[in-house]
Amino acid sequence: MPALRSVAGVWHSAGVAAKKAKRATKKASKAGKTKPRKATATSRTRRAAKPTTVVQFQYVRLVKRLPGASATQLAAIERHFGGALPTDYAEFLRGVNGGCPAPSYVPGKRFGFGIEAFYGAGAASDYYDVLHASKRTSANAGRTVVAIAGDGSGDQLVLLAPGDPAVYWWAHDDDDEPRRVAKSFDALLASLTIPKD
Repeated sequence: MPALRSVAGVWHSAGVAAKKAKRATKKASKAGKTKPRKATATSRTRRAAKPTTVVQFQYVRLVKRLPGASATQLAAIERHFGGALPTDYAEFLRGVNGGCPAPSYVPGKRFGFGIEAFYGAGAASDYYDVLHASKRTSANAGRTVVAIAGDGSGDQLVLLAPGDPAVYWWAHDDDDEPRRVAKSFDALLASLTIPKD
């Protein structure tokens, strides 16, 4: 499960389960209950395969730095959504809670999506508040969604249904179904890049 932590204004996504397992092994080893496991080629490969995503968040214009989302704010978003938010996105709201990412470009097959800002819970501007943006986008899309980010021109990155962790691109001026851009919120963060000219 991904988690977010602050390191000098930069947000890292890393495997929480791996960290918990490592801490538990260290504690058990110190208590004399188990011997430290030797690293094998397979375990080294698994550790190396767990990427860390680094995304810096900036706060400009109406996008203000917010405290982490409260349990009450998350519950209101989940009531609107009709179920639990994906764990990685809920963790993002509890930690980062919105902002302008750098890098901010989601590459696509034909076109990419330039994120203006991720929405936060409790933002002073309704435009950048996740619940208000979700209600507005749901009304326009004709279905209940959670809007997580916008491009500043009306298109939104959304979560479509409880139990589906994927992130979709909903185009405001297109009658097509939303297009999947990432298998999860954490995968979305990992895909962010600088656009190629």
